Amino acid sequence: MYLTNPAKAKGFFPDIIQVLGKYDLQHYLMAYAKHGTFPSKTEWKRIVKTSIHDQVETNWRTRVNNDCELRRYLVIHPQY
Repeated sequence: MYLTNPAKAKGFFPDIIQVLGKYDLQHYLMAYAKHGTFPSKTEWKRIVKTSIHDQVETNWRTRVNNDCELRRYLVIHPQY
């Protein structure tokens, strides 16, 4: 289910695959395609929110730790 050149692909499914890949959720789509199983709506919402939050916090922490001007900000605001 991997696209050879996802940058050129257009449409609903390539967009979905790109977003799932960005937040490391593509294995849920693969499990659905193989086994027909998918989390419930409530569980899926929790999984997506957690995954997005983790990704955003990781990116924030990386940026703050790698930019000497922003390191002081960690003292004032230690969490995202």
